[in-house]
Amino acid sequence: MPMVSDTLVSWDTLAAGRLAPSAFEATMLSEGKLYVVLGVVLLIWVGIVLFLLHLERRMRLLEREIPRLQAKITEVEDEAYN
Repeated sequence: MPMVSDTLVSWDTLAAGRLAPSAFEATMLSEGKLYVVLGVVLLIWVGIVLFLLHLERRMRLLEREIPRLQAKITEVEDEAYN
């Protein structure tokens, strides 16, 4: 394996046997866009997690409401038959 200096080299670059980052990697790193991309990906994951937590809360509330609604349906059916 080649010796790597203190330059910023990604693991896939090393795996491919190259010592210098690709043009795409160099551009993203030099212009700071890599952190923007990582930030956007992080925001998407946070949004997904928050959405799932919201759905879980709503599901829990609806599950608690099922017995009350079933009792109300039974009550209305009993009144209809009487």
